[in-house]
Amino acid sequence: MLYTYVDIDHPIKQLQDNICYYFERLFAVEPVPYDINIVLQADFITLIDSSNKFKDYLKDIAEKYIVLPNGEKDIVKKAYSNHLNIENLCNDTTIEVLKYTDIVNEDFRMLLKEFLTWLWDKYDDLPQALRNEYKDVQDHFNEFKKVQKGKVCPFCGISSLKPKTDRKRRNAYDHYIPKAKYPFVSINFKNLFPACHDCNSDEKKEYDTPLKNSIRQKVIFPFDNAYSIDELSISIAPEETFNSVNLGTLLNDIDWKILFTLANGNIDCYYVWDDIFKIKTRYKEYILDFEDTWFSDFVLKKFNENVVTDVLSFEKYKSGLLNDSKSLMIKDPLAILKYIYFSFIFALPDIENKLLQVSNFSLGT
Repeated sequence: MLYTYVDIDHPIKQLQDNICYYFERLFAVEPVPYDINIVLQADFITLIDSSNKFKDYLKDIAEKYIVLPNGEKDIVKKAYSNHLNIENLCNDTTIEVLKYTDIVNEDFRMLLKEFLTWLWDKYDDLPQALRNEYKDVQDHFNEFKKVQKGKVCPFCGISSLKPKTDRKRRNAYDHYIPKAKYPFVSINFKNLFPACHDCNSDEKKEYDTPLKNSIRQKVIFPFDNAYSIDELSISIAPEETFNSVNLGTLLNDIDWKILFTLANGNIDCYYVWDDIFKIKTRYKEYILDFEDTWFSDFVLKKFNENVVTDVLSFEKYKSGLLNDSKSLMIKDPLAILKYIYFSFIFALPDIENKLLQVSNFSLGT
């Protein structure tokens, strides 16, 4: 990730709190006959009172759970407790994750999945009293955007996030731990993150974040306030010898790859980041697409404006392009890719003289 999000307090989180209360009371008491007053808090009963569908879901889940064999109940309770803390799920690979498919009883499994998915997918259809109290996802998005450090999608840096607005217009929220595979994560706002369409829908899709080939893997927790992209170096690594005469189309003429390097620490989570969001592939595609534009409109144009005219030394011109793009990485779309591209260009041997030759040729001198 380019940066991690800042979490906020918002009333919509109370829905998760109340659903957690319901399951914890159900596990502890197993009321027979079912009694809504035992498993729900009084104020929440009032909020959902107009929805027979909501109340029927809760009653059906409770009655089907109570008759499960003890071993199957243990699986459900373990899934609940293990999936509750998203940060731990991301960081601690010793925590076992349990999928819906691990719940043996098909009727209970399908009912549980249907209910928990419905809470998120049909939030706008939940009782008006509840939505008045907890607000809606658009309101959460608007409040969330106010406190974030960056304006680009933190999962890629390629696209900008939508601005806060009074309209129903926001980025889709990615379920970092996929709600289609794992119970009890669908309305947990520690698991919900605005992401650009490409990251959420085109690349990640239903990627099984906690597992790779059935093996637990550590992933970057998107609310980790200690995280910094500065630890990671992302660079262009040519895979063949090349002639740098045609600077404007150099990368289109040779084979190369995006390389991750880390001086200290464990780089595995960065490889997982790449695996989830196809970072290296997308970065290469965009750099190839923009190479000629960035070379002519930034590298060469500013070289002519500053170095050829003796306004700036070559070193100041170079550091200006590099520092500007680096400082904008979390604010401007594609700035991270410009920084990677500029770093490659300026690392070429004898680049100042090569740019001067190109400049003289373009100016007809």
